[in-house]
Amino acid sequence: MSSTTLEDVFTVEDLAKRYGKTERTIRRLINKGEFPGAKRTPQRWIIIPLSAVQAYEARAVEYRP
Repeated sequence: MSSTTLEDVFTVEDLAKRYGKTERTIRRLINKGEFPGAKRTPQRWIIIPLSAVQAYEARAVEYRP
């Protein structure tokens, strides 16, 4: 069984600050599937795993001219 720590997940607010985007934009990216594994908690927060953030950033670097 794997355990997840707070260092292993991000919130929508965390990613908005990280990328200089609005929380609404981050939610749109999540809804488009850009952060696979993003989950809504019982408290209605959305948490995004570190692996999804790393994959998103790797794709962004691949497309940079």
